[in-house]
Amino acid sequence: MSGRILPEISDLIVPPENLRGLPILVQHGEFDQKLTVAHGRRSQRILSGLPVALDYREYAMRHEITAKSLAEAASWLDAQILRADAATATATE
Repeated sequence: MSGRILPEISDLIVPPENLRGLPILVQHGEFDQKLTVAHGRRSQRILSGLPVALDYREYAMRHEITAKSLAEAASWLDAQILRADAATATATE
């Protein structure tokens, strides 16, 4: 959902090797009047430089949650749960 990575926390981010494969979804409204899309795109640039599994999406919306963005977030979360369940099942076999 619309947000930003504060510059003040850049020194607090864990070492990149600790983030390897971490799934991250960033959704941002192109017409967000509270946190402009530039914040979302900056987050995308920062996270793209890390070994995370980034999924960045922009929507034709303001600072809000639309049916489409909510459905896509729910679908993304479902996929993460299925992956985690599959990995757990494989690890216990």
